[in-house]
Amino acid sequence: MGRRRGRAAAAGLLPAYVAEHLPGLAHAVDTWTRLAGRHPDPVLDHAEAALADLAGGRQRENWWRLHATAVAALTPLRPLRVLTLLERYGPDSLPVAINSALGPLVAADAERVIAWITSPHRVERRHEPLPPPGVLSRLVKAEPVSLPLLGRHWLRRDRHFAALLKAMAPAGRPAFLDAVTAAGARREPALAVLELLPGGRHGQQARLAGGMACAAAGTAQARAARRTSRGAPDDDSAGVSAAAPPAASGRGPRACPALQPEVPTGPRPLAQVPRAAPSAK
Repeated sequence: MGRRRGRAAAAGLLPAYVAEHLPGLAHAVDTWTRLAGRHPDPVLDHAEAALADLAGGRQRENWWRLHATAVAALTPLRPLRVLTLLERYGPDSLPVAINSALGPLVAADAERVIAWITSPHRVERRHEPLPPPGVLSRLVKAEPVSLPLLGRHWLRRDRHFAALLKAMAPAGRPAFLDAVTAAGARREPALAVLELLPGGRHGQQARLAGGMACAAAGTAQARAARRTSRGAPDDDSAGVSAAAPPAASGRGPRACPALQPEVPTGPRPLAQVPRAAPSAK
């Protein structure tokens, strides 16, 4: 019995011992992930202190490169504390290990996760990792108010936006798309999500995308004409000739098909042929 009580008392004192001696022994730790799983709070305390002492920038990025896996192991154990760590001292770019472990953070507070992902203080990499489908499904099911902000943030990343839309029920995708573009998004997402929209919205978005392409081509054509009139070299001539709406000979520029109104299907009425005037005798 005494031995059992001694082991239980030692187990209770172990976290305090680790918290007290971890700063001095951190250089000797070679399995941070295992240590984090057994003693999450002392490891998080040490991580906060270590990151607070770093000046930021490259030093902080190097710390996350070395310890992202250990922090990811803490997400199911202390999700709110990990979120606080990310908010205060998070990396500019999302580490792959943290990206794969976002599920417990979303379950704990989806709004804070979106706020951190869309934070203007982060500098995203060109090839930012895409959250797993399970994480996106959990994020959509949480129904955070800021979900359209995430959609707007990912408009310039076709894979991310399409994956987020795919995680939703098909019936809810048009309303979400409207919410994303309601605040004046700078990019039309139609080209990235056409296959994910219901039939009616599919056609509407296709026409809108075509109209935007024609409008951009018209703007480029007008810019090239102004340069030519000023005698400036037409640097955009190659791009304009490829993108500008084709012109019919002798009739001026042809209208963009995407901007034309829909013509109802069905038999066309016979054209009325005017009767010839009687010849004078």
